Amino acid sequence: MRAVQRRYHELMATRKINLPLDEELVRRAREQDVGPGSKSDAQVVEDALSVFLGLRALDDARAQGTLEPEAADELAVAEVRAVRRAHSRA
Repeated sequence: MRAVQRRYHELMATRKINLPLDEELVRRAREQDVGPGSKSDAQVVEDALSVFLGLRALDDARAQGTLEPEAADELAVAEVRAVRRAHSRA
């Protein structure tokens, strides 16, 4: 598990819940997951929800921002690349 994910899980309280989920959706989420190794269905679904919420937050930030969409995208890509470089050095 990456250091950021490990730290997130250390900080966040978790409780077990049972949800009926469409097996096809879970399978598709598993196929889209690019993380290392095999993950439990719960981990795959949790990662997918995190991505979804992150995209929603990005949409909200864009709606409130003053940058043109292209400039915002360029800035976001630059930041993602910087984070990836930092993670690859860790």
